[in-house]
Amino acid sequence: MEYTRTKNKNRLLINPKRWAVSENTYGAAPKYYYDVVYSCLDCRKEVIWSAEEQKYWYEELGKNTKSKAVRCQICRCHIQAIKEEQKRHMAQLANRVKDK
Repeated sequence: MEYTRTKNKNRLLINPKRWAVSENTYGAAPKYYYDVVYSCLDCRKEVIWSAEEQKYWYEELGKNTKSKAVRCQICRCHIQAIKEEQKRHMAQLANRVKDK
């Protein structure tokens, strides 16, 4: 998957104390987050992963610094809905087995 920087100059300074807290890394943190463009893995729509979203992802949630966004918001919501439906279905099946 290819990520390209947008032409706008939007960038956010990285907080090196919050970046990569959850992993053992020997690499230096970059200085800035930049808006990047990628194609959604499912629908192929071009999406911008903003510098603000990246900062939240890596610094606030503490996600792995090697992870990247791969799906647009609509496709992520669709997958989450499918998973929730699967959980409900499995719970119903488990209740049927208990009742018998």
